[in-house]
Amino acid sequence: WMCFSFDARHNRAEVGIVVRKDLRGQGVAQTALSLLDRIVFLVGAPAIDAYVPVRNVASRKLFTSAGYVECGILKDWIRVGASYQDVCFFQKINGI
Repeated sequence: WMCFSFDARHNRAEVGIVVRKDLRGQGVAQTALSLLDRIVFLVGAPAIDAYVPVRNVASRKLFTSAGYVECGILKDWIRVGASYQDVCFFQKINGI
């Protein structure tokens, strides 16, 4: 499952990805992310953004290996149950 948002006014894109447990570790997310990157950059977006929970080490590795750069930590960004968790903000810049 891939989540994608595009802001036409600012030409900005955001992506999120969830892979079924039985398909993890098979390159499905890497392939999907690569295809999405190509499409987004083809339409002229300058960058793609992603928000990844700090505790989600596998997703952080995925985005890093796909050429995304961790730009910062957003404190208490998402609510999980009764508490809040930090999120890593990633970007992939077109042409880099």
